Amino acid sequence: MLGPGSDRAAENADLKHDNARLKREIEILREEKEILEKRMELVKLEAENVTADLKYENDRLRRENELFRKKLERPSFKLPWEITHLIFQRAIAPCSLMMPDRFSASAWSLNLLTIQRLITVCHDWYQAGISFLYADIAVYWIDQLHALQWTLQNKPELAAKVCSIQFSCHIPTDGADEFDRTLESLANLCPKLHHLSVLESSFTPRIQPTSCFPHSS
Repeated sequence: MLGPGSDRAAENADLKHDNARLKREIEILREEKEILEKRMELVKLEAENVTADLKYENDRLRRENELFRKKLERPSFKLPWEITHLIFQRAIAPCSLMMPDRFSASAWSLNLLTIQRLITVCHDWYQAGISFLYADIAVYWIDQLHALQWTLQNKPELAAKVCSIQFSCHIPTDGADEFDRTLESLANLCPKLHHLSVLESSFTPRIQPTSCFPHSS
C-alpha cells in the first residue's frame, strides 16, 4: 500500500502534465493569434490599396470631366444661333433632292440620322437644328401618324416648324374618315404647312392633298 508521499508525487506529476499541456495550448493560441494579426494586416493593406486606386480613378475622371467641360466652353461651341443654323443648313442635304424612303441605307434615312445626331450634341445645337427635323416629315406607318398628331398637339412649338408632310403608308378603307379628320387636324396645327401629299394609299381621301393652305405664309 502506497503512502501519502506517493499520492503527492502522483498529483505533482499530473499537475506537471496539465501545465505542459496548457503551455502547448497557449503556444498554439499565440501562434494562431499571430497568424490572424498578419492576415488582418494583409486585408488592411489590400483595403488601403483599393481605396488608393479608387481615389486615383476618381481624380482621373474628375480631371477628364473638367477638361471636357472646358472644351465645351470654347468659343466654337458658343456660336450665335443664326450662325449654327447656317452651318447646319449647309451640312444637311435639302429634302427636295431626296424621296422619302423607309430603308435605313437610303439617302433620306441617312440624312435624317445626321439631323438626329446633330441635335443631341447639346442644348444649343438642339435649338438650332430641331427645325430641320420637323420641317419635312415622312410617315411610313399609320402608328407614326397617330404619334405625330399627339406630338404636334402637345408641342405647338414643334408644330410651328412643320412645312411639309408626305404619307407613304397603307390606309385601310374603313379608316378613311379618321384619316380625313387627322389631315384636317394637322392642317390646323401646323401654320407653316404648305405641302401635304399621299404617295401610297388604298383609297383617295375626301380632303385632297394640296401644296398650299390658306393659312400658310
